[in-house]
Amino acid sequence: LVSMEVVDEINATLGKPRSTGRRPPKRLTTVQIKVVGRLIEKHGKDNVGAMVRDIKLNRMQHSAGVLKKMIESYYAYPNLIDGEGRRDFHSIQK
Repeated sequence: LVSMEVVDEINATLGKPRSTGRRPPKRLTTVQIKVVGRLIEKHGKDNVGAMVRDIKLNRMQHSAGVLKKMIESYYAYPNLIDGEGRRDFHSIQK
């Protein structure tokens, strides 16, 4: 018995449409993870209006729509929040 999530991932890999019709959100960069984490810590995850107006933490002045997508991506990949899923590009080469 295969779950629908597994079937969706296989379909996405093959380039076929998912059964839900939605694709997963884009992954955030390391800097974006830090910025969104600080904004959520200060304003909470629902107060996007305050995040838009916070020019100290939101230095790139992302719009409300962009911040909503970034927050969705932030929570979609919880293993990236603590840096577990990231690879360091400055690792020692053999």
